Amino acid sequence: MNDIVYFLKQIHSYAGRMLYVNLLAMTFIGLLEGIGLLLLILMLSVAGFIDTNAGGSSFTAVIQFLKGMPDSIQLPFVLCIYAAIVIGQNMLQRQITIQNAVIQNGFLLYLRMETYEALLHSDWSFFVRKRKSDLINLVLTEVTRTSGATNAFLQFLASFIFTFIQIVLAFWMSPVITAFVLLSGSTIVFLNRKFLKKSLALGNRNVELGKSFLAGLTDQINGIKDIKSNTLEQSRMSWFAAITQKMHVEQVEYTRLKTTSQFYYKAASAILTALFIFIAVKLFHAQPAQLMLIILIFARLWPKVAGIQASLEQLATMVPSFKAVKALQYECRKAKEYEA
Repeated sequence: MNDIVYFLKQIHSYAGRMLYVNLLAMTFIGLLEGIGLLLLILMLSVAGFIDTNAGGSSFTAVIQFLKGMPDSIQLPFVLCIYAAIVIGQNMLQRQITIQNAVIQNGFLLYLRMETYEALLHSDWSFFVRKRKSDLINLVLTEVTRTSGATNAFLQFLASFIFTFIQIVLAFWMSPVITAFVLLSGSTIVFLNRKFLKKSLALGNRNVELGKSFLAGLTDQINGIKDIKSNTLEQSRMSWFAAITQKMHVEQVEYTRLKTTSQFYYKAASAILTALFIFIAVKLFHAQPAQLMLIILIFARLWPKVAGIQASLEQLATMVPSFKAVKALQYECRKAKEYEA
């Protein structure tokens, strides 16, 4: 957790006001998505597919506003508003995506410059203790991975904000159904916490493999004369094949881990939706309007919950890179040369 806090402070020190502007924009998009959900209900109600009492008294009051309009303009009016909201939402989403790219790549530059500056101002004994390949790996590879975590963090914030707003609107429409969705989602997140542990372990292995790969490659290139003189090409090739195979396996393992967790969420979503509809029909004799609400709420909330889990797994994979960069900066500051 301390490493995550350190990382967030680093992002804040770089992005500052720009980060908060993006958060406000994400919140606004979340509101637009929520309004879009309400408009879907309105369109179904106006078209006569569901009962206007589907969502309770508050929702009925909103729908009754349309009943005062002439029948000929009810549906076109709702459709025009819906189209305008979707267009506006996507325009704003485009700007947020661009700004996120600016933050992510700018933070990469900021972190790399800060790390390299600390490195340059370290005393000679620091460089005697460290392998050159390890320093190069940290500045090039681990800092880049840390920047990749910036995107995961921004995606997590977006999913969290959207989910919160969707939950508020869903509670307004149907508290019981929404409570069931949240309880189910929380249970699955708790049961799948093992994926976060696996992601963290995978990140640690990636850091160690990166160090070993660059160290071995650097040593071989520097000692190419000895390799050629002693005909060691085959043994060095065997080492190279072994370590690159390990890196390949780790990349496939990450993809397998990510897709497995997402598969569990989607499978659980389908099973729970079917189970809840069955219970609603057989035990509580739910009406078609209520069933439509169940489907819409599940369809909207489950992808957001799955997105939060995916972002957390990606962040967990990057935590070892945070720690490695943080440790290097700390060591460099301890070994800083005396300035007159």
